[in-house]
Amino acid sequence: MPRGTLSLMIFAGLVSQPLVSQSIWDSGSDLSSESGGGGWPWVTWGSTELKDWKFFDALGPVWQWRDTDGSVKTPWVYSFFHGWLYPVGSSLSSVWLYSLKYNNTWVWTSSADFSLLYFNKTRKFYQFDMDSYGQDFLDLGTSHWYNFKKIPGLFPKDYSRIDGPSPEIDEVLELPQGVFSSMVRIPQGEYFMGAVTPAEPFNDEDGDGKYDPGEPFEDLDSDGTYDGKIGYDDEYPRHGVALSSFYIGTHEVTNEFFQLIVDWSETRPDKEGDIYRDFYKYHYDSDIYLDYNDYVNYYQRWLAAIMEYQLAPTPSNQSKVDAAKSNYESQLAQRDAKMADIRKYRADNPRKPVSYVSWFDALKWCNAYSEYLGKTPVYYVDPGFGGVLRSSTAARTDYRSFSNFNNGYAKWDADGFRLPTEAEWEIAAQGGLVGKPYSTGDFIDDTMANITMEVPGGDLTLVGLFPPNGYGLHDMSGNLKEWCWDWKTNYEDSSASFTLDVRDNGQSLLGSYKVTVPDLAVASTVLDVAAETDNYHQLYNSASGVHIGTSGDKLSFSLQGSGAGAYMVVLSPDRNAKNILGLRDLDSSVPITVPAVNEPAAGWSGVASFSIDYTILETGATGTYNVSVSPPSSGSQNASILYSYMQQVNQELQNLGISQFYTCVPNGKKLAINFQRGQKPQVFTLRSNAGDPFVTNLGFPEISGTSVDESALQFTSFNVVRPFQSPKDPKGPDSGVKRVFRGGSYGGTPFYSRVALRNSLEPFIPT
Repeated sequence: MPRGTLSLMIFAGLVSQPLVSQSIWDSGSDLSSESGGGGWPWVTWGSTELKDWKFFDALGPVWQWRDTDGSVKTPWVYSFFHGWLYPVGSSLSSVWLYSLKYNNTWVWTSSADFSLLYFNKTRKFYQFDMDSYGQDFLDLGTSHWYNFKKIPGLFPKDYSRIDGPSPEIDEVLELPQGVFSSMVRIPQGEYFMGAVTPAEPFNDEDGDGKYDPGEPFEDLDSDGTYDGKIGYDDEYPRHGVALSSFYIGTHEVTNEFFQLIVDWSETRPDKEGDIYRDFYKYHYDSDIYLDYNDYVNYYQRWLAAIMEYQLAPTPSNQSKVDAAKSNYESQLAQRDAKMADIRKYRADNPRKPVSYVSWFDALKWCNAYSEYLGKTPVYYVDPGFGGVLRSSTAARTDYRSFSNFNNGYAKWDADGFRLPTEAEWEIAAQGGLVGKPYSTGDFIDDTMANITMEVPGGDLTLVGLFPPNGYGLHDMSGNLKEWCWDWKTNYEDSSASFTLDVRDNGQSLLGSYKVTVPDLAVASTVLDVAAETDNYHQLYNSASGVHIGTSGDKLSFSLQGSGAGAYMVVLSPDRNAKNILGLRDLDSSVPITVPAVNEPAAGWSGVASFSIDYTILETGATGTYNVSVSPPSSGSQNASILYSYMQQVNQELQNLGISQFYTCVPNGKKLAINFQRGQKPQVFTLRSNAGDPFVTNLGFPEISGTSVDESALQFTSFNVVRPFQSPKDPKGPDSGVKRVFRGGSYGGTPFYSRVALRNSLEPFIPT
């Protein structure tokens, strides 16, 4: 939690402007009163964790460190999404914030709409997406979405994809007690991952779903025989990935290495004398979840017996309660005895790989190793990177409350240690070989890896006993499997899909079209991608009148021949449709923006007035909103006239309760009134008088509106359309149930030592 990051207060000396008053953040609601819908992490926080937190719409939770008398200890505040901020200004209606997370830049925002942030380094306004856990921002000037670390001009250029030296043992870290840790650098490049033996296509003449002798097949390898796939469905399709260079350990973590870091991190001898020493100590709890499903089963039986006794308190039912309780306690005793055996085994076998470590404990151990060597930890308990992940149960009533632990909690640019992503693990396991099923090539046996051999004194062998692969990595097949970062899911193919509904004033559905890109064989309306030129061919669906093409470097949709009341909406775009095509739910063919015709002029007096006449296309309902905009206060600390005026208009839209539907946004150097995407389509018109400041100062025309005329039935995607290509440094899905672990194990067969083989477990279960 933020209380452990005291050194950040040194930046206070950089500020020379008046501070925000201590009580200014009190205008927010108590975090404890927020339901935190959508699985927000703070719904699981206890009363101690919720103390001193305030909640603001479109900004989220903000924490101030207060003394016992309620006074604020430091001007610094901590935002759950935006990290540590130093506020300057007279009120939250116009406040500058010095940000550590956003590369030490000044950020301007306003209580009129906390989702709008102006970054001083880029001189641009961005809209913050809370659902992304502090990661994604919309550039309002270009309508491009960015991960915050990829906003042009905010961070230095990413040079990580400059190739390094050929793989070799680049670093050997000498640790106490003779423990060693060596790492090798894997070069950047374009790689393939997934199973390498797909089935050859065949004609299923009898419809039984499997190949039968005599059925025609496509002999892809010209060997004269049908080749079925080897592997499981979740290993396919084979697909490309683009990886930056990275370092990975040459050996599995040994028992003595693991215990060395655990002992150090649980006591933190480096913090001796520090009054906050307890905040820096680590807590590991894999042993609690050893044989988890077994003892939970016995516990549930005990609860069932108790409930049965409460309904019928007979001696027989009391005996059932006693027996169920005894069985549960016996199971716990067996678990504890097993853990004692594991600890003894670790002590007796210091150079064998450590086992029975949960995914969460593996993350904490990586952080502890980072801090041991003075490096920056990678994993945090919040997307603002304010609290290092050191304990997964402390101040949490349920271990699995971390089910939302996703990419937003990992500081990928930190120099500390972390788990490999699944793509990194597989590419490292290949050892530079291409199209081979094993880390050893086309063949593997018990002379190459610990997969089937009987080992005197146990099943595990010393790490590094067998020859390394081409990258100098040992035991990538056999011995033990290794945790990866990713949530488990099937590999995504390179297609993108969404549904395009064509409607007539909402009263009838003219057609619903499933669009798949670039699957020409399945979809009737598709895009064909030419990756090298970033050029997308326009196709025409004559049945629906839908044109799909390009508008500059964005995807363009237009509708013709369906009548003046027709329009389109995009529904259910999948992940690729969002990431590659730049689509969002309920994009509409009705134009969503009314732009100003002139740049905003100098300040005005009086009130700028305009009206919004609207028609909801789905229902035909009509109405009018009358908006009165006060001029900005003199000396207002806004980024420019453009954003000062924009803030005033948005404040009035918010006061009217229509900011969910309409917002004022920058349009180059001009303003625009925008109908928010994601809402049900509307047609609207702006009206104002010729001499009104809305026209003379804000630059809007007297009358300007959207239309359902055929010539206006067009919309473009949010973002630049990007060609289908190998994803760079993939980190798997953002959420899930189980985490992936990879690698063949002892006591198996060659089949279970393939580099493409995938396994998974819930992250709190040790393996």
